[in-house]
Amino acid sequence: MFSPEVHQLWAQCQSLQIREGLLCRKYVRPFGFLQFLQLVVPRSLRIAFLDAVYAGSMNGHPGTQRTRHRLQELAYWQGWTSDMRLHVQLLYMQPYNSVLCVRHTGPDTVGNKDICSMH
Repeated sequence: MFSPEVHQLWAQCQSLQIREGLLCRKYVRPFGFLQFLQLVVPRSLRIAFLDAVYAGSMNGHPGTQRTRHRLQELAYWQGWTSDMRLHVQLLYMQPYNSVLCVRHTGPDTVGNKDICSMH
């Protein structure tokens, strides 16, 4: 009756809470040093959320690893890692003159390669 995603969230009900009307998940890293309160992002908002995390004006052009770490601090949904990887790959396919992927000529450039081709 319920989707596998709902079943998976239900199995984590001890770590779920409502904050300011939003469903959140308490995440504790394996050794318990860091904790995050992650927003459980509904399916309809995931692409927009990934865009905001990856291509937000404050993030520059972070690549897969930094995007993964940042997303893990902010949000959660079943399959978020694979969704994020696919999203970043699709953004790297954008033309170099697009808003999401621009050529860099400053200190972020390594050799003659621009950041868009670094991953």
